[in-house]
Amino acid sequence: MTLAAGARPGVSVIIPTHNRREMLEDLLRSLRSQTYPVTNLEIVICADDCRDGTASMLKEEDPLLVTVLELPGVGPAEARNAGARMARAPLLVFLDDDVLPTPGLIEAHVRAQEDNPGSVVLGPYPPVPWASQSLSRLAVRRWWTEHFATMAEPGHRIWFSDVLTGNLSVPAEIWQDVGGLNARLRAREDYELGIRLMRAGIPIVLAPGALGHHRVHESTGLAGTLRRARDEGRADALIARKHPQARDELRLIGWRRSASWRTDALHRTVLRGSARMDRGAEAMERLVTFLDHRGLRRLHTRLFHRLNGYWYIRGVGESLGSFAAWQDLAAAPAQILEPPALVLDLRQGLAAAEAVLDAERPQRVALRYGERTLGHLHHSAVAERWRGRHLRPHLYAQVGAAYLHCLAEDGAFSDGDPRRTEHLVAAIDRMGRFFGRGGPPYTFWEQHEQWRRFPSLDT
Repeated sequence: MTLAAGARPGVSVIIPTHNRREMLEDLLRSLRSQTYPVTNLEIVICADDCRDGTASMLKEEDPLLVTVLELPGVGPAEARNAGARMARAPLLVFLDDDVLPTPGLIEAHVRAQEDNPGSVVLGPYPPVPWASQSLSRLAVRRWWTEHFATMAEPGHRIWFSDVLTGNLSVPAEIWQDVGGLNARLRAREDYELGIRLMRAGIPIVLAPGALGHHRVHESTGLAGTLRRARDEGRADALIARKHPQARDELRLIGWRRSASWRTDALHRTVLRGSARMDRGAEAMERLVTFLDHRGLRRLHTRLFHRLNGYWYIRGVGESLGSFAAWQDLAAAPAQILEPPALVLDLRQGLAAAEAVLDAERPQRVALRYGERTLGHLHHSAVAERWRGRHLRPHLYAQVGAAYLHCLAEDGAFSDGDPRRTEHLVAAIDRMGRFFGRGGPPYTFWEQHEQWRRFPSLDT
C-alpha cells in the first residue's frame, strides 16, 4: 500500500539525480522496504537533465508514492530547492542518488526530529567498503571514511562543513525560513547552508541510526573529482565574500596567508591560466591515470594533489578575476566581535562543569581551576555553541597536563578521596600525547611526584 489519494504525507524524501538510473532503482527499492510506513511517505525525484532512460523508468513507479520533476540541468542545489517546493510533507529528508539507505534510515530521522524539535538532523553515509585497485577512488573513499569517523567521535563539535545534504532531514518550515540552498553554487552548497544555519542558531544533531551507504566508488572517478575541485574553488571564493566569518576555515584563504614568494609566483601563473595550461593539465590527468593503473602510489598521490590544486586555483581565478583580488580577500579583516567568555571553574568537578555548559550553551569559555587559567574554548561563528560533551575531549587533548598539575597541587591524589584518583588514572589513556598511549600507571605517578616536589613548575 502507498499514500492514499489526497492525503498529506508525513515525510517527503527528495532525491536529485543525474544519469544514475541503476543506482536510483536500487535506492527506490530500499525506500519501499523502510521500517517507516510507506503509506505516510512521499518520494520526490528531481531528474536533472537525465538522458539515460531515468524518466522512462520512473513512469513505471506508483504516482501516489513517487513524484517526478524533470529539470533542464539546473545543478544539484536548485534541483533540491525545486524538490522542496514541490514536497507536501512537514518534514523533508534529502538523499543523494548514490546513497543506499538502511531499512531504519527514515524512521531514525523521524525519531531524531521528534526528540529534537526545530533541528536539522544529519545521518551518516560512509562509503561502501569495496576492493579496488584504483588509487584515485581509494583516495576519495578515504576522505569520506575519515569524515564520518571524525563526526562519530565522542564530543565532536559540529562545524558548518559537517552539514552535507546527502543524508539530511529538516522541517519544511525551517528550510523555507533559511532560504534553501544557494543555487549559484555547483559545489559547497551544503557548506554555505551550514553557515546560515549556524548564524540562525538552528540546532544541528547527529542521528547515527539514520545510516546510509555511499556508493562513491561507482559515482566518482578522477575526472569527476577534478571537475569538482574547480567548482569548489569557485564556490569557496563566493563563500569567502558572502560570509567573512568563515574565511579562516576555507582553503583559498589558508593558502594565501601561508604562501611563500615561490607559491605567489605559481598562484599568479595558474590564476592567469590559458588554454595551453589547461591542455597540459589534461595531459597530466592521463599521466595520473597511467600511474594509477601501474599502482605507483607515491608518485600518483603527489601528481594527483598538484592537479587537484591546479583546478581549484583555476576555479578561484574564474570567480575572483585576479591575483590582487585574491590577496585582498585573504588580507581583509573578518571583523568578528568576540563574545564575552563564560568563566568555568573546573574545581567544581567535570560533571558540574558539563552541566553548566549544557545549560548556558556559550559561544566562548574561559577554563579555570580556582585562580589559575588553563585555556579557552574558543569562539567560532561557523561551529555549534559549546555543549557539555565537548569539554572532556578538548580538556584532555589541549590542556590535560595543566589540568592534572592543578589537581596534583590541590591534593586530588590523596588517600582521602580514592574515587577522584581512580577517575584520573582512567583518564590517562585519553591523554596519550602527554604520557604515552597505553603507558603503565607508574608513568602517571612519576609525573605526579614531580609536580608535588616542584609545585611552581610551569607545564
